[in-house]
Amino acid sequence: MKRPGRKDNAKHEAAHALIGWLSGIPLEVCEIRTRPVTADLKRFVSLGFTRVTDEEYARINALLLSQHEPTADERGYLGRHLLFAVAGFVAEQNTGATSQETTGTDRRNAMLTAGRLSGGRMVGDRATGKMDIPEERKREVFRILSDAEEQVQKLLADNAGTWEQLTSRLMFDGSLTGEQIDQFLTSLLGKRETR
Repeated sequence: MKRPGRKDNAKHEAAHALIGWLSGIPLEVCEIRTRPVTADLKRFVSLGFTRVTDEEYARINALLLSQHEPTADERGYLGRHLLFAVAGFVAEQNTGATSQETTGTDRRNAMLTAGRLSGGRMVGDRATGKMDIPEERKREVFRILSDAEEQVQKLLADNAGTWEQLTSRLMFDGSLTGEQIDQFLTSLLGKRETR
């Protein structure tokens, strides 16, 4: 796989934003940045991030840390966040570009969420990503991840034109607030379902 360029990173972050929006996840910001990686400013790297609101982060983190078995509603909520987490690396599969800087956090969050959906218990906190998943449940975790990737591939394919327009808008603006994303996608797709 090639190292991602600015457009690849914009597609990655736009995938997170689109899947988050389709899943009813409140977003704070979606941004791409170019920064120098050499002292003489001759080599640059493009990075990005898509962040949920503080309230949403606190809610998902509390559920990931919880020791009780998730309820049906909590499982649905975890499932939506799993789609949001895998969106970036599904986008990278589409572009043929990958970056440890961008997908490391995505993969850790996806593993933690899939682990909770499989009945795993997290040890430590989300930052360390330590999860105690019994050996017999690991196969279930990978099945859950695979199913989520397939769902995201379908959602991105079904909304390919919208994804491309959001990517272009992100490349032009560099940063979009959650409100701007909501307005932009609502103008293209109509009002989203709230979950």
